Amino acid sequence: MVSPESLMRYAINYAIEQGADFAEIRYFSKSEEGIVMRNRELDGVFNKYEYGFSLTVLVDGVYGLASTNIASRGYVEKLVEEAVSKARVGAGLSSFDVDEEAFEPVDVDYFLEEKSPWDYSPIEDKVRMLKDIDELVESNNFRCRFPSRLLTLRRVLDVTVYMNSVNVYISSKIPRVSVFYMVTAKYGADTLQKFGEYGGSGGLETIWNGGVMDEFRELLIGMDRVLVDGVGSPTGRLDLVVDSEVAGIIAHEAVGHPFEADRILGREFAQAGGSYLEPDSIGTRIGSSMVTVIDDPTIPGSYGFYYYDDEGVKSRRRVLIKEGVVNEFLHNRLTASMLNVESNGAARAGGYDKEPIVRMGNTFFDSGDYSFEELIEDVAHGIYVKSFMEWNIDDYRINQRYTGLEAYAIDNGEITVPIKAPIIETNTFELLNNLDGVGDTVRFYPGRCGKGDPMQIVPVWMGGPPLRFRNIRVIRRE
Repeated sequence: MVSPESLMRYAINYAIEQGADFAEIRYFSKSEEGIVMRNRELDGVFNKYEYGFSLTVLVDGVYGLASTNIASRGYVEKLVEEAVSKARVGAGLSSFDVDEEAFEPVDVDYFLEEKSPWDYSPIEDKVRMLKDIDELVESNNFRCRFPSRLLTLRRVLDVTVYMNSVNVYISSKIPRVSVFYMVTAKYGADTLQKFGEYGGSGGLETIWNGGVMDEFRELLIGMDRVLVDGVGSPTGRLDLVVDSEVAGIIAHEAVGHPFEADRILGREFAQAGGSYLEPDSIGTRIGSSMVTVIDDPTIPGSYGFYYYDDEGVKSRRRVLIKEGVVNEFLHNRLTASMLNVESNGAARAGGYDKEPIVRMGNTFFDSGDYSFEELIEDVAHGIYVKSFMEWNIDDYRINQRYTGLEAYAIDNGEITVPIKAPIIETNTFELLNNLDGVGDTVRFYPGRCGKGDPMQIVPVWMGGPPLRFRNIRVIRRE
């Protein structure tokens, strides 16, 4: 059988022979397997696998892209000819140049170690893991019922090989393990539903070292407390303290997405929306000095981990907002060239047949100096939102609302009664400018971020420390 690497080298050489000024090819394979449990009963086992090649060529300043999942020399030749033909059809419509001198010769092979390899664990042990988690419902004295529990233990293994015509070769192997949950709680006529995920990159140790049992128990206790003891939320302009889960969704939706340069340039508006930023927004103050938001895919063990992006660019820690000031955008090579900067390694593709577009990795508010107790004790009248049920935000990433799940009133510097479904109605600028306290401990939550047309899904981490905002509008469901 011909190896993917030999076919890739052949494709690069053949593309140059066909008149391409620059060529790059990516081999991508994705294997996904998992176990689904519903109400402590095994619901199913799944296994998916896909692989293929994606080729990009540059001919007279125009890109051409093509993909195939047939690994033969004949189909690779067709792949090259299709990509070159597409580029030539677009002659004169655009002009783009790849700075080949920006590529240093690279020969890198990296993989993430699985301390507890998925493949070494019998399926019976994995089923036992899910049963142990689900047994928390019955082993605690909850007053409400949990009539519906869905748990999925999943491992996704991404293998990528990247190669281009200027001596760059990068191979990576990244396993990710997670537990997805959807839980419904019921007390009398009232119900609550919550879904989410625990996990990271690595082996099964990412679940247990991450404290999934403690996290799930904490979730159930919070749902029980709010359903049984919760009262109506206070309303009006209130001080607001949010925990890491809510900080993470704000970082991802209100900062990460609008800092994607393709949105800022208008390319993504019809597919995924626009941005409140402009190309010349670098250096503009949009928040208080307490606001520092970072996107860093190089964190070992993170769900959005990678060292090199899907255009062969080495990634790094990206400081999007520094002390309230717009510091940098997220870029792929195309958007970077349009704004006369260097790519910061944010090009990711959701499959072998997708183009790399600008994406986040791990987006979070940076830590501050406040303990959680200090954030609370300076609030005379407000609310603390530990987790959320739902959120939405407009296409420009300005107006937004978050519905709390586990939440509490704060009176005279103390957390008091649980409250039901407080709704935070605000906008990005109000949130960022009214942030006046940042906790000292960052926590992360995994997710799958969708963007583009056709839709591309990539793994990400979202998080931050507890945050305190002043004078935020809170309403409640009647």
